[in-house]
This record gives sequence, C-alpha cells and structure tokens, in this order.
Amino acid sequence: MSAILRFPQALPAATGRARAAEDEHVCHDAAGLAGFFDDLTTVALWTRDVPPLVAIGERLAATNFQSEFALEVGTAWSRTLRVELSAAEALCGADVTRLVDDVAMLVELFEDLVGARHVGLRLRTLDHSMCPRFHIDRVPLRLLCTYAGPGTEWLTETDVDRRLLRALVDEDRCDPAMRKGAVVRRAAAGQVALLKGDAWQNRQGRGAVHRSPAAQSGAARLLLSLEAL
Repeated sequence: MSAILRFPQALPAATGRARAAEDEHVCHDAAGLAGFFDDLTTVALWTRDVPPLVAIGERLAATNFQSEFALEVGTAWSRTLRVELSAAEALCGADVTRLVDDVAMLVELFEDLVGARHVGLRLRTLDHSMCPRFHIDRVPLRLLCTYAGPGTEWLTETDVDRRLLRALVDEDRCDPAMRKGAVVRRAAAGQVALLKGDAWQNRQGRGAVHRSPAAQSGAARLLLSLEAL
C-alpha cells in the first residue's frame, strides 16, 4: 500500500532541502529553484503559500476555463490571457490582474532559468485525471502549477521501477512501476514544480516519473503548464 506525501505549504528558510530525497530539490523561494540544475535533481519544488491565488483558481476552475497558446517572452502576450480570463466572467478585474501577474512572473522565471524565448502556455480546467499512469515526458522540461485542486504527483528514484513504466495494469492493483511501500509525492495548490523530461541533456531514460492526481468528485483542477518551444 502506498502513501502520499503532501508537501508543506511553505518551508522555513533554515530547512533548505529538508524532507527532500536525493533526486528532488525543495525550496522556499523562486531563487532556490536554481537547484534544478543539480545533476542529481529530477524535480524541483517551490513550496510557496498563496491562498488568494488558490481561491481565484477555484472560482475559475468552476467555469471549465481553457486557454492554450504559444508566446514569445518580452512581447505583450499577457493581453491575450487577460482577455480570455475576462471573458470567462468568473473573476473581478483585480483577480484577473492578480492571476495574469502571477502567470507572467512564472513565464519570466521559466525564461530566466532555461533561456526559453518561445514558450507553450496551457492554463486549463481538468475534471478528470489527464495522465493517471506514472510516466516520463518526452520533452526537456516542464513547469507546472496547479492553482486549484491537488497538484502533480511523482516518485523519487528509490520508489520507482522504471522497467515497469509501460507494464499492463490490473484494475485492482497499483501502478506496477511503484515499488512496494512507495511514497507518492504531491505538490499542493499554488506550489511550483519543475520536472526534467526524457529529452533533458544527458537525461535519457531518467526523466521525472510523474502522473496526474486521481480525480475527486465535484472538484476540478486548474493547471498551468509551461514548456519551451
């Protein structure tokens, strides 16, 4: 039987990598995400505490909001997102501004970390588990932030058998890639995760093993995903 480790909303500055396994880096501010570049790191998590953004995300998720477009960093791309959010009619002007500002900050952070000038942005409501099986993305990396609902789940290296990632799953059994007694790690709403994919330099076969959380009755997720194009 596996357990789920829900990371704390925030880590005191003195804790550094407390509670983190060897291949994950947990930090309490954006600057700490630089630990993502450690060769051993597969997942970096910023454990920020942003209740107002989570409340906004929950209201927006109720509208089945969907937005997906490519952007160039440094251009006026945020106007597109602002127009789409305003059209959803779920948020007041101040809430739209707060959410757009946060997404823009994460896009800038993403560009600063990896030098990506062109970014694929998805901000969408999910009422089902989009990727319920543990898997590896065939991309260099992704930034994920769940504004409403449970966040992305992943396994540390000691808890996964990569040989079984594509094995058949019986309905009454756990994902076979999970080792006995595995602890599933889960980001909380509002936290920011960077995940190395299988296309990260010198990372083939060793990308982050992750999945979407199980769907919860009556509770939709609002997920932001960024990737370099």
